[in-house]
Amino acid sequence: MKKALTFLLALCLLCANAWADQADDLIATLTESDKASVYIALTTANLMHKEGDPYSIKIRSREGTVEYTFTDEEYAKLKAWYDGEYKAPEVEKSSARSDLSDLEATNQWKHEHGYDFPIYGSTSADLSPISDYLTLLSENGIYIMLPELVISHDHAEYEWIYSTISDPDFYMLYMSYNDGSKYKMLLQVPISYRPQYEALAYLIVSVLDIEYQEADNLLYSLQYNVIDHASSIEADDYALDYFENAKIGGFLALTVTKFAK
Repeated sequence: MKKALTFLLALCLLCANAWADQADDLIATLTESDKASVYIALTTANLMHKEGDPYSIKIRSREGTVEYTFTDEEYAKLKAWYDGEYKAPEVEKSSARSDLSDLEATNQWKHEHGYDFPIYGSTSADLSPISDYLTLLSENGIYIMLPELVISHDHAEYEWIYSTISDPDFYMLYMSYNDGSKYKMLLQVPISYRPQYEALAYLIVSVLDIEYQEADNLLYSLQYNVIDHASSIEADDYALDYFENAKIGGFLALTVTKFAK
């Protein structure tokens, strides 16, 4: 009965999706034990076939019979399967499966690092820049705890992954570009945040993989050269963009862009 239901399900799918290749769909349900009935179906269909007409394929089993109408190409595919020469078409991973894989990868990253904050959404992007930075901060006595991580797919070019750490002026943003050309990390901290300078310097260390002294020199240069609240440094494989609103209750923001080599 189970096999009959399988055949009937395949038939229903074929009727509902007229553009689908019936032979591929049928073959996906067949096993070696079906070869005898397939041989009989092929032989009978070939004997009854008239030039220019479709093939009438009847697959028989102990549970029942399902009839198909095959084109020449579909008949050839079923014969190729019987002869052991059939090659299944490459099927793109469905969006549902893709989401599941992304979710599994996101949760695995979370559990590997022992994070207990909720993650809203899932992504195929590499989340290690976030965990690398948080680990580096912790190793140097700076403890930034993310209350949550939000993943947005609203942008066609990149994944928008962020966390509001406390008030609206204290947040982290990670932008992973889909074409693999670059990624960005942004940290914005309130003026009142005690280790503001070190947190920004370690962001440079983490993303660019350089020594703290070199990062310190870069950040000092950015702050020294501020014009109209902003400054930037561009190199072949990275870019730094700094912004400050130094009034009372203001903030500092640094974006580090790492270009793929």
